[in-house]
Amino acid sequence: EIQGSYQIKVTTSALALLLASRHAELENIFVQGQLIK
Repeated sequence: EIQGSYQIKVTTSALALLLASRHAELENIFVQGQLIK
């Protein structure tokens, strides 16, 4: 059970890092899309 809980924490941390690193790129894409409209 401890190992499963640890795995969930690692996965959540990885997703959080991925979202944080992608956030700026996604914002740029979103803003460009708004400007094009």
